[in-house]
Amino acid sequence: MKQTSIVLAAALFLALPVLAIGDDSHAAQAQTPQAQTQPPAAQTQPPPAQAQPPAAQTTPPPATTPPPAQEPAKQIQNMMMPGVPPAELKKLSVMKGSWTASMHMYESPMGPEATSPSKASFDWAFNGMHLEGNHQFQMMGKPCYGRSTWGWDPEKQQYQLVWSDAMSPSSYVYYGTFANDNTLVLYTTYMMQGKAVTEKMTFAFSDPDAYTMTIENDMTGQMKTLMEEKGMRAKGGAKTASKGAMKKPAATSTKKSG
Repeated sequence: MKQTSIVLAAALFLALPVLAIGDDSHAAQAQTPQAQTQPPAAQTQPPPAQAQPPAAQTTPPPATTPPPAQEPAKQIQNMMMPGVPPAELKKLSVMKGSWTASMHMYESPMGPEATSPSKASFDWAFNGMHLEGNHQFQMMGKPCYGRSTWGWDPEKQQYQLVWSDAMSPSSYVYYGTFANDNTLVLYTTYMMQGKAVTEKMTFAFSDPDAYTMTIENDMTGQMKTLMEEKGMRAKGGAKTASKGAMKKPAATSTKKSG
């Protein structure tokens, strides 16, 4: 009897793991339906993602709007006509010919105050694309020579002056416009002893045979007159316009070009 009890106890002890495994398998099977309920929730997200493409298609139409702007076409057309001087250069014809002048230099870091005679002659060059000037003057009592080349910049829509002389190895480039029918105002900026200097040049024609040219700069910290030149057309010089053709000068513009 005692041996039978021991055998039954051993059988029950061996059967416990099997029962436990069976219970675990039933519990695992009971959980699987919950695991299968999650995929439908994951399938609800794609529709919102499909709603975005139509919004992205609204951006191309604004990109097609710039072509109708045709304003730069006129400038491009002018640049594609080689050998044909632009109409704007006609306003420089008043300078053509020979001139004698008196040049007055004001006291400045460049030298003491002084007055000296000067000469200049202007003529068309490069098939009328540029106006060239040859200049003779004095600087600090010594004779000096200079050359000016005048033109028109279609990109800037401004007149251009390139000045070179026997005093400096570098040239100065001025840009500007006519403040009125008879007054041309140009500006340039250059370096002097490590400091940027802005210079203003004004050509004013009181009539076809007389002009006043002034140069101002701010090398002292404020704009001051550096030089004033008064010129008359030389005897025998060709007149480019009758006195009646030129209008009375208006107030000179102080607006900077360039």
